[in-house]
Amino acid sequence: DVGVLVLFAYLVPYLVITLIAFLNASPERIRSWADREARGTFLQRYVLGTAPGPGASILIAAAALAVAVVWLPGHLSTTFGEGSRALLALSLVVIAWTCVVVAFAVTFQADNLVENGEALDFPGGGTAAWADYVYFAVAVMTTFGTT
Repeated sequence: DVGVLVLFAYLVPYLVITLIAFLNASPERIRSWADREARGTFLQRYVLGTAPGPGASILIAAAALAVAVVWLPGHLSTTFGEGSRALLALSLVVIAWTCVVVAFAVTFQADNLVENGEALDFPGGGTAAWADYVYFAVAVMTTFGTT
């Protein structure tokens, strides 16, 4: 039970803070955040989340999925009933998946801005909106391609 609650305690604020930061930031500000010389160490990318890229959120989302798969069927001891456990596990997977979508949207936006808008080609020309990067992230995650 503690593992599930800890994951919620990480994922929900991560999602809210990330959305607030990137929905309100100008492209110039995001470009300054994304400008880098190196991708960071394994510890920085996947544990601390202090280097560019979606590493930490992917690690946490994978942990959330593992907890939901093992915890939901009742393989671990729990104080929650079946209905509550199912609702919590489903919520955890949905929030974790949403965090990964947002993390990749942020990464795609930052990488595209660092490349002066030439890394990705969106229909219609012009400057891509935040929704374009979210749509692209969802498309990649659901089709395993850039369709």
